[in-house]
Amino acid sequence: MLAGLSGLTAATVAIHGYHVGVEDQAIYLPAILKHLDPALFPHDAIFFESQTRPTLIDEIVSEVVQCTHLPLERALLLFHLLAIFLLLLGAWRVARRCFPASNAIWAGLSLLTGLFLVPIAGTSQYIVDQYMHPRALATALILLPVADLLPGTHRLRGVRLFAWCSLCFVVAFVLQLQMAVFGLGFLIFLRIPWERWIRSMGPVVAVVIPVPIIGHLFQRGSPAWLEAARTRSQHYLVRWEWYEWLGIIFPMILFWWWAKIAEKQQETVLAWFSRRLALYGTLVLVLSGALILPPALERLTPFQPMRMFTFIYLYLLLIGGGLLGQFVLQKAVWCWVVLFLPLAAGMYLADRGLFPASPHIEWPGTVPNNSWAQAFLWVRQNTPEDAYFALNPRYIVEPGEDHRGFRAWAWRGHIADWDKDGGVAALVPDLAPRWQREVHALDGWDRFGDADFARLKRDFGADWTVLERKLPDGQIRQLPANLECPYQNPDLHVCRIR
Repeated sequence: MLAGLSGLTAATVAIHGYHVGVEDQAIYLPAILKHLDPALFPHDAIFFESQTRPTLIDEIVSEVVQCTHLPLERALLLFHLLAIFLLLLGAWRVARRCFPASNAIWAGLSLLTGLFLVPIAGTSQYIVDQYMHPRALATALILLPVADLLPGTHRLRGVRLFAWCSLCFVVAFVLQLQMAVFGLGFLIFLRIPWERWIRSMGPVVAVVIPVPIIGHLFQRGSPAWLEAARTRSQHYLVRWEWYEWLGIIFPMILFWWWAKIAEKQQETVLAWFSRRLALYGTLVLVLSGALILPPALERLTPFQPMRMFTFIYLYLLLIGGGLLGQFVLQKAVWCWVVLFLPLAAGMYLADRGLFPASPHIEWPGTVPNNSWAQAFLWVRQNTPEDAYFALNPRYIVEPGEDHRGFRAWAWRGHIADWDKDGGVAALVPDLAPRWQREVHALDGWDRFGDADFARLKRDFGADWTVLERKLPDGQIRQLPANLECPYQNPDLHVCRIR
């Protein structure tokens, strides 16, 4: 078992890749760096500490680095591998309860491994990202006790079950609050005797949300907060595309169908679990709609209750793969190759599409060939720790940048950006006015001249900048006279604002 799970953990990295300082690590990695060196980010730490302060992931990783003397990049990779292994361990424990045959168990785990990067409907989230994210660790910990909540004789009971679930929840809670709370709701849901309640209440179960009663508790957000919140289209169900809605509804249909199949095969645990997952997904959809669709409750949208579908998608792949292994693949090696080889190739190409200018696996200690990463590393090695940068507010989505966070790679602060800092401002309304003021100070970035950079230095203290060498129309940028640029590469200048 351990060898098989370890092999699938390695396969996850081989298929989906591994990256450093990208996407949400633009928030979590600076928080870790701040613990390792408190002198870093003297101007803008609030833009990541506002999100990481309720958790201990930054303290835990930094303590591991200090106690073991491991390089930070190696520690991040080890935490990433640990999250994948624990998640697969929790999935294996459930699959073993649902399927009697080993080929079904490992087919389910293989399909899950191969499709970790399948988008969860319109939530802008994967089951496991291509980098260390505390969400994956928290999800894995929450899933460990799920097998002990399934019906049957081989499970914990009473105080031991409560203690085991509580331990997993508490550890998950200090790592990533959102998924821990969602996961606790999922564990409680599995314990509720829904079948007994439904029989006693009749065929219709009404869910009443007293929106008019609680609506007055949430005032309309400030204009700054509204602007920050509406940069995240995934928070708003009404902005989802039709195929994203299909990704929410279709899994429940599949679970009901699979429950019928399991009943015919007299696999009672699988039938019970499939029905529970179908009911859970339905309730999540109803409750999420009631909580975030009314305009009066727009302040709740950043909490993204639809991300509870992470559990639905994980077990959708696990059970779907298990049924394929049981009825289709069985022990025919050629069937496994025909299914999983194209699947792995497709996921590999998906990662290459997301990070086309970066290696598929960014091993610790390797020198990046990405021009943006090279410029950020030069900044790290050649500028003062209190240097404060001005960048294109949408730099993280520029072609070739590959979603790398400047703070995570350069270890230096910068004026607020549109993408990652906007997400934090949506979560922390008090931060929204500062975010709005700073991000709009960068409006017209491609046309900035001497007076604009002088204004950034005067109003915000920005004394350095990273500039694209080419403008969007392909012309070479003319550098303002008040910039001194000690570094350049084919795509970027790094300049001091005089």
